[in-house]
Amino acid sequence: MMIFLKKKILYSACFFILTLLLLCSSVPQIYADADRVSSDDSGFFSYRRFLLDTKSIDAMSATSGTGRDLKKFVKDLTDGVYLISGGQNEKAREKFFAARKLWPEYFGTDFLIAMAYEGSGDIDTAARFYKSYLIKLRDFHNGKNRISAPIIRFLSRGEIERYSPAEKLVEGHLADLGVQLSAVRPAPVTANLLVYFVVLLLLIAGYLAITYVLVPRLKRRRRRKLVPEGFWLCEHCGVLSPELSNVCVECRKPRL
Repeated sequence: MMIFLKKKILYSACFFILTLLLLCSSVPQIYADADRVSSDDSGFFSYRRFLLDTKSIDAMSATSGTGRDLKKFVKDLTDGVYLISGGQNEKAREKFFAARKLWPEYFGTDFLIAMAYEGSGDIDTAARFYKSYLIKLRDFHNGKNRISAPIIRFLSRGEIERYSPAEKLVEGHLADLGVQLSAVRPAPVTANLLVYFVVLLLLIAGYLAITYVLVPRLKRRRRRKLVPEGFWLCEHCGVLSPELSNVCVECRKPRL
C-alpha cells in the first residue's frame, strides 16, 4: 500500500513539474506573439498587411465630412494595393499619395509608398518613406495621435506591429539594399508643407503691408495733427513747407 502511494505521489509530482515547464516555456511565446512582427522578411514587406476592414467603412455614414474622407481614403488605399499587387507601381503611388493627403497620420500608407518606389527601383526615395513610416508608427504607439489612433485600430484587420521589431526589420532590409537607416531623412508630409508655405507667404505679405503701407499712413496722419501754424505738410515726402510756398522745399513737388 505504501509503495502504491509513493508511486502515485511520484507520478503526480512528475506530471506537475512537466506541466509547469510547459507553461513556463509558453509564456515567452505568448508575449512574443503580442509584440511579433513576422520575422519572415517577405511576410513583413507585404502589401497584404495593410488591407483594411472595408466592412467597417461600409457601415459608416457618408453624410459627415469625416465619413466621406475615410471612405475616400480606404478606396484610394485599396485601389493602390490592387495596383501594386499587379506590378503597376507608378499608378499605385498615385493612389497612395491621394490617400496620404487625406490621412497623413496613417503609417501604413508610407510603407506602401515605400514598397511602390522600391518596386520601381528608386531605393533612395523608398528609404525615406520607410523612415517616415517608422516615425509615424512610433508616434502611434506613443499616443501622439489621440484622434487617429482609435480609427486606425478600428480599421486594422490584424494586430498592429510594434515599433522596435519593425525598426529592426526595416533597418535590416535597407542594409541589404545598401542604405543605412540612420542616415536617411524621412519623407515630408506634402500637405503640411504646403500649408506652412502658404502661412509663411501670408505672414510676409502682412509684414510688408504693415511696414510700407499702414505705418507710413499712421505717421503722416500724426504729422498732420502736429503741423505748426503757417506751415503745410508735403504728402509726398512728409517735409514741412511754409504756407507762402506752394511747392515743397524738399522734393519740389506742388502742394496737393
